[in-house]
Amino acid sequence: MTKTIHIKLNKKFYSIAALALFLIGALIFSLVYFGVYNVSALTGHTTPVYKFLEHARIQAVDARIDDEVPDLSTFNWQTSGIANYKRHCVACHGAPGVAPEPFSLGMMPPPSAIVRVARQRSPAELFWVIENGIKMSGMPAWKYRLSDDEQWELVALLKKLPTLSKSEYAQLAQKSTGTGSNKAIKDIISQTPEEQALAKPTSTQQSAGEALSGQVAMQQYNCSSCHVIDGIASATYHVGPPLNNMVNRRFIAGTLPTTRENLIQWIMNPPHFKPQSLMPNLHVKRHHAEIMVDYLYQIADDNQSY
Repeated sequence: MTKTIHIKLNKKFYSIAALALFLIGALIFSLVYFGVYNVSALTGHTTPVYKFLEHARIQAVDARIDDEVPDLSTFNWQTSGIANYKRHCVACHGAPGVAPEPFSLGMMPPPSAIVRVARQRSPAELFWVIENGIKMSGMPAWKYRLSDDEQWELVALLKKLPTLSKSEYAQLAQKSTGTGSNKAIKDIISQTPEEQALAKPTSTQQSAGEALSGQVAMQQYNCSSCHVIDGIASATYHVGPPLNNMVNRRFIAGTLPTTRENLIQWIMNPPHFKPQSLMPNLHVKRHHAEIMVDYLYQIADDNQSY
């Protein structure tokens, strides 16, 4: 008798819980479908949404970080680290005595206060966020743009920032001008496609780690903003042709015969081969272009198999 009552109570509890979840889901769907939830960045997120996003970020990072951290004192944060921070980070996060750019002040969610972040988060957490970015914010992933050493230089700098005065940061920032990775970036941009073709990954480990990441590379270079690409979610409207069967076309943009090497060269610098092309030079690295082309061949094979 007692067991029967217990089973009935369990069934009633699960039925009520399922109904409650259904009603909550229906409410959220209605708020979105009928445009009740305001997406305007003028109003910001509601407290529940903000807390949900923050909790999701914390849990996701904690579940994925690697606790193995190199000795930060061995990284050149004083020149190369600050040079990259000035180029990529200060516009959104600011620095001691340096305000973020006006556009970042209206971002939702707003970029974190860098000194607070540097104090509260471990080096492993900082590296993960720098490398992977946060898709629910404006924080980009730097995996395909900066080497591991450059990312660790930024981590080392971030851990030092809370101890720097306004004048100390200004002095270091001034010294870093024209040095470190900024020069390396300028050198790469000025290279011809032939010179870029000789560029290889800085380490075999990096090359192996990216061997199966063509899909991610195409996402990180924002190819899907202009092209339909299988396996990559994107906007509804596009300005360029779909790439799903690109490798089986006779010519690339009506200019180059379609071969693997020509596709790589085209991705690296389209205006070099067709100056009037609307496709800009995104300064795609050689090994990134290679895995992107590999992915184009993969999705073309998948399409032909159906």
